Amino acid sequence: GTTAELLADDLIRLLQGRITLVVLGARNPSRAVRYQVDAPSASVQCNAPGEYRVVAVGDDTAGTTELAVVRGDATLANEAGSVEVRAGERSVAHDAEAPGRPQYFNSARLDEFDRWSATRRDEQIGATSARYLPEELEPYAGTLDRYGMWRYEPSNGYVWFPKVSADWRPYSVGYWRNYD
Repeated sequence: GTTAELLADDLIRLLQGRITLVVLGARNPSRAVRYQVDAPSASVQCNAPGEYRVVAVGDDTAGTTELAVVRGDATLANEAGSVEVRAGERSVAHDAEAPGRPQYFNSARLDEFDRWSATRRDEQIGATSARYLPEELEPYAGTLDRYGMWRYEPSNGYVWFPKVSADWRPYSVGYWRNYD
């Protein structure tokens, strides 16, 4: 039941429903993308790397926007005011009313959508591989996690090995061709 549009590299329009936004860049926060999520009753501006849950309920004439910050720091704003929301806090903005004062919430209490989102997040960011890769290769961490595993080798440190069947041999399927 979510309707969202990606308007630019850093701008999302959330018309209805719920999203979880994970902003990477903890190693170098100054280079992290500062995403903006526009909903009918308020906008969210992510100020730092982290994890943000945004819910939009209603339509373009009346509605509610909720921001919950699991990690990071963000601003919830509309024409009536703005509020900074930090890790472990949530705030709600109703149409034509200033966003409410941030309240603590239990970030460990996950519902079905949160669990689904966490699984997708871990697949994308490669929770294991990201520990071993330099920053410029982190976008490939999820792929490395899906197709292999890391093992410690005394002479080389941690080494990535592909997941293959027991009888797999490299270069055994296909053919070689010479090109000028």
